[in-house]
Amino acid sequence: MQFPLDQQPHAAGITALITEVAVSAVPVGDPAHHAYSVKVAWRGGDRYAVVDRAMCLNTDGGWDYELRPGERDEAWNAKHRFGYEEALGLAVACAGQVETNSLSAVEYLSLQRRLADDAKAFRAEMAAVDDQAVIKEVLHRLGISPDILKQSLTPDDAS
Repeated sequence: MQFPLDQQPHAAGITALITEVAVSAVPVGDPAHHAYSVKVAWRGGDRYAVVDRAMCLNTDGGWDYELRPGERDEAWNAKHRFGYEEALGLAVACAGQVETNSLSAVEYLSLQRRLADDAKAFRAEMAAVDDQAVIKEVLHRLGISPDILKQSLTPDDAS
């Protein structure tokens, strides 16, 4: 299968070619989606590269710096180029292992789940707390007597 060509009608003589697809284990909409994406990038004809920033996946499953077009020879292209379906499959297979700031995508997602669970537990705990008790504790920590709660503001104090 070749990379999808947008066949929708455009202005006369205009076509659109999708040249890159982002593949990520992190959901679209998550602020880190882009950082944890690998790309299937069209490199001409029916050949595609799997790229992660400046790195390019090779046929051995390792990552090499992607050479500039004028520096690539047939041997290098044979080791770093794939058909579209194969490139997409390889990108999907390595998407969970993409690293940013020393965290893989899988580790990042696990951390996000733990933080969300902690936040839910914290919100539930705070909802069960008596508001007056919280206010008194805050006042105590600030060194203010809780007796201030018994005082009412006069119209002069409110201004």
